[in-house]
Amino acid sequence: DCNAVNPQTMARVAAEIAPSGCALVDAGIIGGPPRDGYGPTFYVSGPQARDFAALGRLGLNIAIVEGPVGAASAVKMSYAGITKGLTALAAAMMLAASRAGTAEVLHAELAKSQPALLAWFERMTASVAPGSFCCPRRSMMCRATQASMPVQTNTSSSLSALACWRSNCRS
Repeated sequence: DCNAVNPQTMARVAAEIAPSGCALVDAGIIGGPPRDGYGPTFYVSGPQARDFAALGRLGLNIAIVEGPVGAASAVKMSYAGITKGLTALAAAMMLAASRAGTAEVLHAELAKSQPALLAWFERMTASVAPGSFCCPRRSMMCRATQASMPVQTNTSSSLSALACWRSNCRS
């Protein structure tokens, strides 16, 4: 199982499995679904990590993290915290700009001074409620949705607002 798990939880899982003699590799996946020419990276750690790395011969991208069981989970959790945290922060700030009537100015400034960051935010929110919030400029649904979202408390709502903002549905 390569799900994101707290490193301490992974250490407890390892302790439970150890008496059975079964091999255990800590693994976390970073990246999107595989497609032509691309595959996510499996970060692996623990004493049997090199055995797992043999799957690289079958086309998987494997990166060994030197360290105990839990080290790969720490990489995955830290990476996810950064990427999801930045996306949530951007969503909240873009929602705030929308509510203040300055979304277009903010968008123009990001496009001018931080084009790579703006492109990243747009890519990271492309799958948020597909179709649900991609509405025409100034649509009633978008305005009603934005008005109902508290900026500081609801990350998924903020991400939906960002998807709406991204599709030029501002103010």
